[in-house]
Amino acid sequence: MKNARGGLAAMDSRPLFAILLSALLLAVLAPALAAAPGARVPLALYPADGARGEAFSGAVLSEEGLAWLAAELRDGAGGTVCTARGFALDPGGQIWGFLLALPSTLPGGEYSLRLEGGGAEVRFAHAGGVRVAASVFSSEKIRFDRRLSELMTAPDPRKEEELRRLRAELEAFRPEAVRHTGTLLLPVAGGRQTASFADRRQYLYADGGSSQSLHNGVDLAAAVGTPVLACGAGRVVLAADRLLSGKTIILEHLPGVYTLYFHLSELAVEEGQEVQAGARIGAVGMTGLATGPHLHWEMRVNASPVDPRIYLGRPLIDKSRYSSIMEELYRDERR
Repeated sequence: MKNARGGLAAMDSRPLFAILLSALLLAVLAPALAAAPGARVPLALYPADGARGEAFSGAVLSEEGLAWLAAELRDGAGGTVCTARGFALDPGGQIWGFLLALPSTLPGGEYSLRLEGGGAEVRFAHAGGVRVAASVFSSEKIRFDRRLSELMTAPDPRKEEELRRLRAELEAFRPEAVRHTGTLLLPVAGGRQTASFADRRQYLYADGGSSQSLHNGVDLAAAVGTPVLACGAGRVVLAADRLLSGKTIILEHLPGVYTLYFHLSELAVEEGQEVQAGARIGAVGMTGLATGPHLHWEMRVNASPVDPRIYLGRPLIDKSRYSSIMEELYRDERR
């Protein structure tokens, strides 16, 4: 399978022809296992570098339509770090995207990306290297009063059932759910960030006990009632009042890609509803396990948390760029 590593990070400013040149020069790394006679073998496009806490994205372009795509990141010992299913970005299945969630606890270093896929007329496998940067995260201590301590620690069947449903929603992968591929909007205009993604937290309880946790999202402080907006087009898969996260909304944007909105004072949408980017879905509150009014904004990719702030300036999947490359490749072939 051909490989165009290193040319398609979303912030890459190189012109299109340079990216295509990279693709052609690096095409010798891993040929396709099989392709239809006369057909162009599939082309893998992904950046050479990633960082822990982000969703590492890429695409496969195939002249022959694909039926499936699988991606896997492995460490130096060959162990699996994360996996992802791909999804079609066009009706003919010629452009497939994938996102791999790089855990915030992943050590920095060299990793191996493996791609496999196929269709009626083509079957391929590919392996290439990826460098993962060791991002630095902050730490904090949070002291809970007796009410919040009991809410956090007391066993409760309702909490267990709510967690079960949350996991089921975040693990769901619907191949047809391609609703938003671009950048995200900040869900609270003028919100003040009070906690960052992947903060290493120590909770201090009223009885003197403590526990450790990672913060899976970003906290944006604002007055109760401040509108909360959908950060991208999506479908409401959960709108409910939960014990720990309070009034909660989950939006599905892409197959396996969700954003979560916690501690709301109001739910302005219903489950199953389609919303556009920027639509009002609720309001800031302090319901559930909250020490003050704020929005906890979270993003999950294949159930794993990633930093949503990254995608305020970078598309989730650069569909337009991949489409342009596909068109350019066909144009070159026709000449």
